[in-house]
Amino acid sequence: MLAPMKRSLAWCAWPLIIAVSCKNSDSPGATDAALVDLSVEDAAADASVDGGAAGSLTLLAGGLGGAGHQDGTGTVALFADPVGIVSDASGNIYVTDSGNDTIRMITSAGVVTTLAGSPGVVGANDGTGVGAQFNAPYGIAIDSIGNLFVSDLGNGTIRKIAAGGVVSTFAGTASQLGTSADGDGAAAKFSAPRGIATDSADNVYVADSQIIRKITPSGTVSTFAGTIGQHGSQDGSGAAARFQALTGLGRGASNTLYAMDNDAIRQITSGQMVTTIAGSSGDQGNVNGSGIVARFSSSGSIVADASGNLFVADSLNNTIRKIDSSLAVTTFAGSSTQTGSDDGTGPSARFWFPSGIAVGSAGELVVVDSHNSAIRKISTVAAVTTVAGRPPVRGSSDGSGNAARFGYLWGVAADQNGNVFAVDQLSCTLRKITADGAVTTLAGSAGQCGPDDGTGAAAKFKSPSGVAVDSAGDIFVADSGNFALRKITAQGVVTTFAGSAGVFGHADGAGATATFSRLVGLGIDASDNLFAVDADNYTIRKISNAAVVSTFVGSAGLIGTTNGTGSAARFSTPSGLSVDHAGNVYVSDGNVIRTITQAGVVTTLAGSTTASGSLDAKGLSARFSGPLGTAATAIDELMVVDQENELIRKIGTDGSVTTVAGVAGLIGINLGPLPGGLSQATSIAALPNGNFVIADDTALVILALPN
Repeated sequence: MLAPMKRSLAWCAWPLIIAVSCKNSDSPGATDAALVDLSVEDAAADASVDGGAAGSLTLLAGGLGGAGHQDGTGTVALFADPVGIVSDASGNIYVTDSGNDTIRMITSAGVVTTLAGSPGVVGANDGTGVGAQFNAPYGIAIDSIGNLFVSDLGNGTIRKIAAGGVVSTFAGTASQLGTSADGDGAAAKFSAPRGIATDSADNVYVADSQIIRKITPSGTVSTFAGTIGQHGSQDGSGAAARFQALTGLGRGASNTLYAMDNDAIRQITSGQMVTTIAGSSGDQGNVNGSGIVARFSSSGSIVADASGNLFVADSLNNTIRKIDSSLAVTTFAGSSTQTGSDDGTGPSARFWFPSGIAVGSAGELVVVDSHNSAIRKISTVAAVTTVAGRPPVRGSSDGSGNAARFGYLWGVAADQNGNVFAVDQLSCTLRKITADGAVTTLAGSAGQCGPDDGTGAAAKFKSPSGVAVDSAGDIFVADSGNFALRKITAQGVVTTFAGSAGVFGHADGAGATATFSRLVGLGIDASDNLFAVDADNYTIRKISNAAVVSTFVGSAGLIGTTNGTGSAARFSTPSGLSVDHAGNVYVSDGNVIRTITQAGVVTTLAGSTTASGSLDAKGLSARFSGPLGTAATAIDELMVVDQENELIRKIGTDGSVTTVAGVAGLIGINLGPLPGGLSQATSIAALPNGNFVIADDTALVILALPN
């Protein structure tokens, strides 16, 4: 029912599968810190649950875990898109919890507390502890007397945290993000401050997009290497050097800096000489070797140990790489071919987008495993353990209720009997969940992705996304990676209904003669006509029950936000799709919800094409942030997964938008009475009894509206 595209908070990139969302800040957040009620995980609910006067969220199937904001010890604690990390001499660890806009502290005993900031409250205010505000804090460093320095990416400032959690703005001015200028304190400007490091004299260095900035202890900002407004990959001294896209920054011996720059490792001496020592700018890969022969795929960070070895959080390769003093690059821990959260030694350990890395007080590595929302520790012999946070409980096993495991849930639909069909995108499977929470794999085999037709486990899918069920009980899946629409019978027999695996295009026609680009959202009307979002063609396609494909609205290759009829309409980033009882089609498109009548007339139902947010209001005055899945109710109201806000919104028949579940700015599943909380919701479907089922990362959750 939606498009396979989620945005990572700190990087705002568009990978196919990612687990954290960019935020907006148009409305104040709540101050609840405990977003995940772990005590309710063991109680799976069936689809007939009555939410009572308040309404409720209850678990149908799957395992909880992942993003949230909760202090506590070890795996009781929860993080949301943590990015930066540093350790002090006493063994305390400090983490920028970017998705929660907070700075967290972890003691040597694994006790996690919130040092500064308030979860879900985005801002730039200085203050003490929860009285301070941040906006997507990124890198973190520590000076010789224990002051912390944070690159507050969303504000474009450098913040200082003194003893007792006292936060002040050290350099830059909030809301001046986007340009760089040298100067003293608030007069300085930063473009995109990310990596941060200190030297032995307590100067602070910042990786600021395409330059390295230096800030003296008194707050004077100058450009240390590179030239403002100039980019490239040229080695050289000071202003003659060029950088392309700086992220991580670390300090080695003799105050030498090491920077991650567009998949290359750059060395900057205290004398400002810049040299590329490993990797190649713009040339991604996963190659071990010597120096510039090696390849990285990283927007992560870098650190030097006491022996002069460098360690890189190679984020897109999901590994930790080591560069020894001879510049030989090896893989220290993790596997570039498998994501996960498994503890283990060396290649048996698993990571998912490691971002920050630091050396602990005992010489061990501490790593921010960002998409697992966990903090990991790596011993000197590469033994990986999880010290804080609770990674999502992923897998592909069938079972009942919370005994079942999913990889990454995307599309969800229900039949007339209350059975739920969920696309497990990460596992390339279609799962069936009965009303009492019993999970089976109807088609596909976990981890075996491909284009094959067949029965049950013999069939294969590739990045499946949207799903719909017709009146006969046949299931249809938008098989995005194969550019095809697949049909699955109740017995699990899979055939290709329209399009041809591996054939990309935009041609109307019958069955295999039709071509698609990236099929995502999928819905079905009362006559069993299918409607699909053909996202990369910017069109909505109609597929009859005889498999005849036509272009319903939009024009292939033409992007925009124009309302109109048929081919005159334009779409920008269409994703989720549903159909109501009258045959009207609803499409989430950027930050708006569009309506398409049976005659192909496209109008904007709610939201703004120029502004995002979480504002409840009527029609175009309402604000969304990255809405994805939609579902029509029995009375033709519309339920919307407002994904980046972690909300479920309802659009009434008069166009009024209200929030029915979740709290804007707060991330993490919170089961029980509404508003509750959501972690990574992607899709929603109506059940026959008036409730709704929500696909939320690794779990299926039942939403019961208030009586």
